[in-house]
Amino acid sequence: MRHTYFLTLVLGLLSACAFGQAPAPHLDPALVSYFSGEWAGEGAFANGKPISADLSFHLSLDSAWLVYEHS
Repeated sequence: MRHTYFLTLVLGLLSACAFGQAPAPHLDPALVSYFSGEWAGEGAFANGKPISADLSFHLSLDSAWLVYEHS
């Protein structure tokens, strides 16, 4: 019975190491270049109340993640 638990633990650790070594996927450069940068916009709700936003998109995590900030 103890051997079964040990074998399960070892196989679990080995599979976790194997998954941890996979290279990170990279985003499509065309998509990144389209969204990257600073954006600003203004408008109004249906009731006429004004709204505005500043947006920022930039690469992170070794070019595997596009970070979006909205304020």
